[in-house]
Order: sequence, then C-alpha cells, then structure tokens
Amino acid sequence: MTRIYNAARLLLLALFLSACSNISQQPVNSNQDLDLATSSAEQQARQALLIPHSKWRMRGKIGLRSPQQNGSGFIDWQQDGEQFRLQVSGPLGQGSTVIAGNKHELSIQGEEVINNPQAQAEQALGWPLPQQQMPYWVRGLAAPDESSQSEWSEGLLQKLQQGGWEIEYLRYSRHRIPLPEKLKLKRGNIQLTLVVKRWQ
Repeated sequence: MTRIYNAARLLLLALFLSACSNISQQPVNSNQDLDLATSSAEQQARQALLIPHSKWRMRGKIGLRSPQQNGSGFIDWQQDGEQFRLQVSGPLGQGSTVIAGNKHELSIQGEEVINNPQAQAEQALGWPLPQQQMPYWVRGLAAPDESSQSEWSEGLLQKLQQGGWEIEYLRYSRHRIPLPEKLKLKRGNIQLTLVVKRWQ
C-alpha cells in the first residue's frame, strides 16, 4: 500500500512539474504590447468615423507661451481634403497671418513659398506649425504613417506623443462624434493652448 501511495505521489509531482514547465514556456504579452494593440484599434475606429468628413472648419482661440513670446489670438483652420487654409489674427498673429496650401506647396499672405516653407511659416507666425499633422491632432487623431505613443479612454484620445510634440486633450464636445474643444501642445519650451469655439 505504501508503495502504491509513493508511486502516486511521484506521478502527481511529475505532472505538476510538467505543467509548471509548460506555463513558463508560454509567451507573455507585456502591458506595452497590449496598450499598443488597444490604441491601434481605437485609432482605427475613430478614423472610420472621421474619414467621411474630409471637409471641415474649426474656429477658436490659440495661446502661445515661449521664451520669446507670450500672447493669444484667434485661429480659423479650414480643411478640404489635403488643402488647408489657416488664418491667425490678433496679437499672436501680429495683425492677421494667412497660410494656405498642402503637403506639396505653401503660400504665406498669398505669396508662394519655395525655399524652406516650414521655416518661413514659423517666422510668419512666431511659432512652429506642424501643418501636416495638425489636421489630425485637432480632431483627436494621431497622424497616420508616423510613429506615436498614445493614451485612449472610452474611444477618445487623451494624450499623444508624435513628431517631437506632446499633445494633451483636456475637453471634448458632446456632438454625435465628439471633437476636441481644448488641447495643449508642447515641444521643448514652446506651449500652444487651443480652445475650439466652433466646429463646422
């Protein structure tokens, strides 16, 4: 009887060790992998909602804090597919500054910019303009085809790091498709605060 009991104990021990070995060999998904999968799914779901609305207009106030300049002004951003028109007026816009174009060409105050348009846009505004990413950021999306880190909650983007910028979403509208109403954009010692008064 004792021999049978000992044999049973050895068999159970062998089965237990085998189970532990199988568990330890199974791949473990890290929290980071899970977060990336979740954010990717939420990004795709939000893109599906917003893609049909390629023509829109956003108006509000923009504030700037930097070592060289502090101030605020009014912003009017119009987007039609790849074409955009940005008007900043008031003290921050030094009167009124209009920048328009797409990823291939740019005009400032109606004059075509050929050499280094990004630098000239920054000089005209007094702050860097991430013109290719901004149409996505202001609608609560990461720009596609660019690496990013993001935090989502209930299907809405809360924090985003992309292109050297950190974006924090502080408030969304209560529309059928919620759109950002207040966000902060930071890059180094430059901070932009955008308060959207109206979406069209």
